[in-house]
Amino acid sequence: MPTWGTNTVQEIDVHGLLTDEAVRKTEQECRRLLRAGGSILRVITGKGNHSKDGKSKLRPAIQGSMEQHGFECTVDPKNTGVLILQWQGQ
Repeated sequence: MPTWGTNTVQEIDVHGLLTDEAVRKTEQECRRLLRAGGSILRVITGKGNHSKDGKSKLRPAIQGSMEQHGFECTVDPKNTGVLILQWQGQ
């Protein structure tokens, strides 16, 4: 389990989880992040190489959920298997 702080970018790995488990874990970690005063979370989703169609199922599910909760979601330009979530506030 990550230790949350305001000065560091936190990271979780949901690669290999089922879609609903990955979304739930990401939501839980985002709540912890916000309670600790943080604003950026890197989520390792994987690229989807092991999916039947070769496309990530986790990234779009997490992105859709977290955008509804007020996070800006961007794919890491250096690693497409990582989604960067940044709290936009409300």
